[in-house]
This record gives sequence, C-alpha cells and structure tokens, in this order.
Amino acid sequence: FFTSESPQTIYAEVVNTDNECPSSTQVTFEITVNPLPLVDISNMDGSVICIDRETGEIVSAPTLDTGLNANDYEFEWFLDGEELAFTGSALTVEESGLYEVIVVDLATSNSTECERSSFAEVIESSGVEFDV
Repeated sequence: FFTSESPQTIYAEVVNTDNECPSSTQVTFEITVNPLPLVDISNMDGSVICIDRETGEIVSAPTLDTGLNANDYEFEWFLDGEELAFTGSALTVEESGLYEVIVVDLATSNSTECERSSFAEVIESSGVEFDV
C-alpha cells in the first residue's frame, strides 16, 4: 500500500508459494517521496510581443515567470526546442515561438533527478493602423 505520505515505513515478508509458509524475519525500510516541482507557465500561453509597426522596435514584451525561487530550483529555457543561454526563474521574451522551461528542485535533484516542464506559446503583433 502506497500513499503520498512521506517518509513512509514499508514492511516486507517473504512467503513460500509452495507451502504458504512465511519467512521467520520481516524487513522494514523507509521511503521518502519528494514531490515534483510545481511549475506552470501555460497560463501565459498566447502572450503577445507588441512591435511598433513603423520602426519594428519592441513596444512591450511579456515575461514568462515560473513564480519559483531561483535559489531553490534550476531552470533550463528553450525556444522552439533550442536551449537558451538563460537560467533564471523569469524570462522576458523578445521573440515569438514556443517556450519551454524545465525545472529541477535543487534540494532533491542529486538523489532523485526529478524534473518538470511547462510550455507557453508567445506571438508577435503590431499596433492597429488607422486610415483617416
């Protein structure tokens, strides 16, 4: 029986299947369950980079924020599958595409190597042009 309670003590006993006789000793061991990092940037899916129609300059750029402390987690960011040279917890984007962040909990990563990722699509748009 397994629950998410951590740590948890497990009791094991070997039973001979031929005669149903149990072993004379029980083994106990403890299991600790480390939760995966909670990261979700999908709520920023559809974020827009605003471009000045005349100059091509960026007017505003969204920030994809994991909401996680950079001292407690390791971050890898990708744009359209290519790794970016940025490892912070929040990324201000200046290019449209599919962004992915992979997060590793530094407290448990040496023993578990557990990670979690999240995605957000960012699009580019320019302001509305009016004819008078």
